[in-house]
Amino acid sequence: PLEGLVLDDTPGAFVVGLWHGTRSLLPNAADALLTTLWKLFGTLAWLCGAASLDGHYRQHKAREMRRHPASLWHAARDGARELVWSWREAFGGPVLVPLRWLAWLGVFAVPLGVIAALIALPFKVVGGVFDLLARLFEGLLIVIGAGGHTALR
Repeated sequence: PLEGLVLDDTPGAFVVGLWHGTRSLLPNAADALLTTLWKLFGTLAWLCGAASLDGHYRQHKAREMRRHPASLWHAARDGARELVWSWREAFGGPVLVPLRWLAWLGVFAVPLGVIAALIALPFKVVGGVFDLLARLFEGLLIVIGAGGHTALR
């Protein structure tokens, strides 16, 4: 707006400058907000995976976080798939974790695996929700046109 006043010195130039500044500010503010929320929920999902004490779960989550959706529809689909997978891992953990640990720990795999799975259960459930939210915010970035290069952020 001030540039319009300096160059033209009329109220119309100020209004046009104000319009251009506002039009530029709103998408940038939305981009910053959505990027912050996407990164926040992605980090919280990663922390829940790290706290789960399950290497198989962490490897799967790391592989999925490297994939970026092409649209909001793909983001919602991928987020829902990760939510269901996390909950399946959480509630099936008392069976799945001891089976995975059987070759490594032998007889001790059953009690230790069940205990580890019960400790990890709330982290996996909440981590799935955080992963869904992170995917949705990344999809919204793509919808507003600011998320074309989300892999580089």
